[in-house]
Amino acid sequence: MMHVAESAHWLRASRSLAAPRLRLVCCPYAGGGATVFRKWPGKLPADVELRAVQLPARQDRFHEKPLLRVAAIAECIVAALNALPSSPAVLYGHSLGGLVAFEVARRLHAAGVPPRALIVGARGGPQLAAREPPSHTLSDAAFLEALHRRYGTPWAVLRDAELMSLVLPSLRADLEAVETYRYMPGPVLEMPITVLRGMQDERITGEDAMAWQHVTGGGVTVDAIDAGHLFIDSHDDWVVERVLQVIDGVLSTLPGPA
Repeated sequence: MMHVAESAHWLRASRSLAAPRLRLVCCPYAGGGATVFRKWPGKLPADVELRAVQLPARQDRFHEKPLLRVAAIAECIVAALNALPSSPAVLYGHSLGGLVAFEVARRLHAAGVPPRALIVGARGGPQLAAREPPSHTLSDAAFLEALHRRYGTPWAVLRDAELMSLVLPSLRADLEAVETYRYMPGPVLEMPITVLRGMQDERITGEDAMAWQHVTGGGVTVDAIDAGHLFIDSHDDWVVERVLQVIDGVLSTLPGPA
């Protein structure tokens, strides 16, 4: 059983609350860490706590062994959540994080404490088969080319040898997790799902986004912006606005502050 101190190692909070009215749990994209969401806490209502997932093998957990399967990542996040004070939750996940958030939602749903909503960015329905061959086993040069072609990662970043020496291990691990993921049919979720997509992201079509309707009975809303795969970085204000819309809707169904 995970203790509170260990939980904080997995779920970072710049403003932890003793009894949050709502908890927003955010799962980053492949290779990303908790700092992806560093600007968000100040934009949220005061009684909403943001917990950003910090996985092994990145940032201040650089020397830890990475997790290579989505299921293992989801199970660790659920254990970390269970160590925190109980609170209604909303989940957000971007790209790889969307799959992770979905599998976390499944586990919480099965345990009788389903999230109030799931928000997914840059990820088609989890049951969709991959359209491209795996990349995590490629040589470094071919791997970087795949990152640029598939995800739009700028060459200015990919050609930074010092940076790449730090992030390649976590990127390979995360893409292995994505590329080995196999959807297992199960009970549909009973929560609304909001899907955000970039219209310049050719890997996620509108049809792919709507495919989330097959895994929930709570309805699916799709919103799009003229941006690429990593619109969470380039258009974070737009993303936060959509997240706040979902949060406001959930808060309207909860008891008011004491």
